Amino acid sequence: MNKGKVVNITLGQDTACYWTGNLVLAEAVIQDETKLEEQVTAWATRQLDNDSHVFDPEFDFSSPRIVCATIEGKTVLEDLRLGPRYHDAGLCLSSVFLPHLDPALRLQCFVAAVEELGHDRDQALRTLAELFELARADLDQPKEATHG
Repeated sequence: MNKGKVVNITLGQDTACYWTGNLVLAEAVIQDETKLEEQVTAWATRQLDNDSHVFDPEFDFSSPRIVCATIEGKTVLEDLRLGPRYHDAGLCLSSVFLPHLDPALRLQCFVAAVEELGHDRDQALRTLAELFELARADLDQPKEATHG
């Protein structure tokens, strides 16, 4: 009976916190990239919830990720987030306000920020369209005079 292959998985956060563990998966799972990613991600999430590990990431700064997963020295998965990456989202969002960037690039930065939070491109664009309508209505309101 084939017991499967060992997948060596390295979890990380930023550049200073890493932990590596092993998971045995059946060949059929390894051959299906979607199933492989699902199984490795589920395993990694369980490891994050395991208080007996030395690896204790801080979720408030930058979410943990799967740095890489290898089988027999060959990388099969890499850089998969295990939750929202707030720090990276903030960096992307700050680029939206750089006036020297082309507007299309600024839009890409907004979408990237939303994707870092775990949402997709369509959600980002729908939200932006809704906010645009609200902003336009607000800008069209007469401004109150200020006295100084």
